[in-house]
Amino acid sequence: MVFAEDGAPHLRLATEDDLPSLAAMAEAALPEAWPLPLMEEALRLDHHRMVVAEAHGSVGSDRVVGYLLASLVVPDAIELLQVVVAPNCRRSGIATALMHWLGARCLAGGRILLEVRGSNRAAVRLYRRLGFRQLATRHHYYRPAAPSTAREDALVMAFTRQ
Repeated sequence: MVFAEDGAPHLRLATEDDLPSLAAMAEAALPEAWPLPLMEEALRLDHHRMVVAEAHGSVGSDRVVGYLLASLVVPDAIELLQVVVAPNCRRSGIATALMHWLGARCLAGGRILLEVRGSNRAAVRLYRRLGFRQLATRHHYYRPAAPSTAREDALVMAFTRQ
């Protein structure tokens, strides 16, 4: 897999053509994945941003390897709704690149808010490394990832841009 010259994936705004592959990627990665119709609605909303990360194949064909979905409801706060990276591309800087894209859109003094499963240790480590701090815990917030498991806590985290 080849990224841009600086090692980062190519980022661009999502299009409707991307949605089937993004929905499939989310379904494979997230127990609470959004269905395709909900993703289509999010793409049409002015206050949502959906960004895809592409890797360039050996024959020059681009391949979507991750995406980010965020809500920009108020000028000084962004809510991160989803960050998904294809399983075979994890730990290669894709989520970090997507989060840097989001951070660049955060106004000085503004915040990025998110919720993450407490059991998603890789994501929690990433967010902490990027400067997010835990604000609260929502106990028993997420449905069980598997039928035989209990509901999971959500960690509410925030990043404040200086």
